[in-house]
Amino acid sequence: MEFACLSCRERWNAASNTNTAQWLQQQTENAKNVVNKYMGKDLTDALVAGSALVAMADGVIDPSEREKLIDYFRTSQEMRGINIRDVDSRFTEFVQKIKNDPMLGKAEALRAVGKVAHKPEAARLVVRLCCAIGFADGEFSPVEKNVVSEICREVHLDPREFIY
Repeated sequence: MEFACLSCRERWNAASNTNTAQWLQQQTENAKNVVNKYMGKDLTDALVAGSALVAMADGVIDPSEREKLIDYFRTSQEMRGINIRDVDSRFTEFVQKIKNDPMLGKAEALRAVGKVAHKPEAARLVVRLCCAIGFADGEFSPVEKNVVSEICREVHLDPREFIY
């Protein structure tokens, strides 16, 4: 499986964790400007909701997926000021809603993601984090890719920009 960023044309594959780590670092650095521009409850909710959707794609939350989300908010300079407990609590809320009623839970999470649809840079940030969540356990499974594709469509982005 191969990934590519259509913005910078960088390519990497699952076997190349070094390239993946470098790409994620570059994207995190680039995200600082996007987050500062669009920071708010809508962006935070979209990031958390999208992460919950991908983490629940296979019906089971792998601890590495939750850790990836929390680490993102904890270590990203651009996310400074966001309460980690609130992020974790909101993630748990989305996951519970998806577990309790998969159709309605998914719809509510997609609605939260959709709030950044009119902000392409913020939407790309959401999708990039969702890809990282999907890859958190070392494998970006087909079901996780399908969820990321749905998220892309919700925010009016082409999934091929992120997934091959």
